[in-house]
Amino acid sequence: MPATTRHARPLGLQAQLEDAANRVHNRRTAEIQALAPLLALLDPHMPGLRALGLDLSPGDLHLDHEHIGGRRLKVLRAQTGGLFNDIRRTCDWLEALRALGFTEVSRTGSAHYPTALLRRGHLLVRVDVLRTPPAALPKATTGPGPSVRQAINELLPEAAA
Repeated sequence: MPATTRHARPLGLQAQLEDAANRVHNRRTAEIQALAPLLALLDPHMPGLRALGLDLSPGDLHLDHEHIGGRRLKVLRAQTGGLFNDIRRTCDWLEALRALGFTEVSRTGSAHYPTALLRRGHLLVRVDVLRTPPAALPKATTGPGPSVRQAINELLPEAAA
């Protein structure tokens, strides 16, 4: 059934497209407003993560929920695997968040897209996780360089303690 105005007159195609775009925009804006407290808790950690080459684009962040202890809690869903769910990138994210004091609460998701729920204080973050055991990963071909752990220790001395 075509979209109509208050007077039951069908809307033109342009008006229908604008209406659909406005609905998508309004939903995303509401999601961002709900995420605001979680984003504020993650913000202090972003400079260190960016220094490690770990960054998130706005499209990588979404609102999720988790039931813990009989309560429904808001979770920041960070799609850390990138466009092709890069296995090495997921390892780097998990290692960096753990070094920043996050603890793993649980692992869920499908066999193809498993996720880990991490917590630090009131901040809950769900990230992509490794699908392949680390021993089965191919060796890096980009040449020698510091591991993420070494880089974390250099950039964030409190993480080394």
